[in-house]
Amino acid sequence: MESFETERLLLRAWRPEDLDDFYAYCKDPAVGPNAGWKPHENKEESRRILRSFLQNDDTWALELKENGRAVGSLGMHRGRLCGLFPGPGEGREIGYALSRAWWGRGLMPEAVRGAMDFAFRKAGLEYLVVAHFPSNARSKRVIEKCGFRYLKTLHGSYADYRGVKRDEV
Repeated sequence: MESFETERLLLRAWRPEDLDDFYAYCKDPAVGPNAGWKPHENKEESRRILRSFLQNDDTWALELKENGRAVGSLGMHRGRLCGLFPGPGEGREIGYALSRAWWGRGLMPEAVRGAMDFAFRKAGLEYLVVAHFPSNARSKRVIEKCGFRYLKTLHGSYADYRGVKRDEV
């Protein structure tokens, strides 16, 4: 996965040495459930998921330039939403998570805008899709700030880690 920079972030491939930073935000009960996944129970669980990021090469680490710490992730996947909202040409689904310690500082809109620029200018993609749960006002705000437009609400379309069907907007 090609790296790129924004004003405050380096979006880069994950590395095994990011495990502590990754686990630190993934164990937070305020982070994962907002994205549909359960908080990580231990570092070994984080290690397994980090390995999948290394193998799949479709999720960037969000590294703060100021201190070199990985504080979040941004994925650009050939996800199921691409099939639900097929656009012209090739597209990707964006998903993201950010350490609660960095919420409210504009980092995720900055990262998403950078990924959008990368997608359209370097990767040659034609469209991007993104969704949020109705209860996740922060994610909704990121989506709005980045200029995505509402298409529709998918009722009961996502089964979260507890098996609960959730709407996606």
